[in-house]
Amino acid sequence: MTIFVILAFVSPFFFDNWVFGISAFFFFLILAYLVLKVIPQNED
Repeated sequence: MTIFVILAFVSPFFFDNWVFGISAFFFFLILAYLVLKVIPQNED
């Protein structure tokens, strides 16, 4: 989960074109959201 959030925030810096950066940003955020929904994590 954490790795997807980190990738989401650093991905825009890996692209010269900001459009691809924003796309990758939302892609990783959605991916992290799906991982949370599909894989319930017990943090207790």
